[in-house]
Amino acid sequence: MRTYSKAAVWLFTAVVLLVSSPAAAQLRIAFTGKDANAPDEYAFVALNDISSGTSFFVTNCDWDNSTGAFINPCNEGVMQVTTTAVITRGTVTLVQETAPDVYTVTGDATAVAVPGSLAWQSVSADPHYAFAASNPTSPLNTVTEIYAYADTDPDTAVGGVKDPTINNNASPNAVVLDFVGVQPVGMDFVGNRSTATLADLTNTANYTVGGTITLDLTAFTGPGLPVELKSFSVE
Repeated sequence: MRTYSKAAVWLFTAVVLLVSSPAAAQLRIAFTGKDANAPDEYAFVALNDISSGTSFFVTNCDWDNSTGAFINPCNEGVMQVTTTAVITRGTVTLVQETAPDVYTVTGDATAVAVPGSLAWQSVSADPHYAFAASNPTSPLNTVTEIYAYADTDPDTAVGGVKDPTINNNASPNAVVLDFVGVQPVGMDFVGNRSTATLADLTNTANYTVGGTITLDLTAFTGPGLPVELKSFSVE
């Protein structure tokens, strides 16, 4: 019979708790759709419960991981999203620009343009970054973490200069969706929402792309979201 020390049992328990407790995790979201046709819009899913009053920013600017900052000048739009109630894990929220700097939100949040930023542009190649900043009046210059990135340029972002998970001021937990070789005007998650994992959310094969697309706001309900267990060991 094989025996285990108390230390080994404790370590095993600690690892399981770390992996299976999304409520203890930081704010995490992933982009699930965008449509650059008017009204310019995007959708995101909460990967853990997001408290009421939580704010983050979304921009079309390009990240430069060689400097650890957004390119300057940016010449793109920046908005601040603030939750108005608890957004539960798996809930999808839609943000639409119905007029220049006028945003309509389907879900428990508001969205406003950051003063001084340009109007959101309806361009197919625009990337989408969701990020946190220490100064809400100058968010592009005070980035503390990037939560999610949807690259709809035809280049390769993963491992490149626009990849926010590597190099200077890296955000290794950012959920990166990289459409390589295509430049979709619209994209929408069409994978299984009851079994989705982080790997599914970052796999472009699980998205439909094309022209005008109606974004699906069906909630993600699977127990696997957002766990992605890459390694495991017992000592």
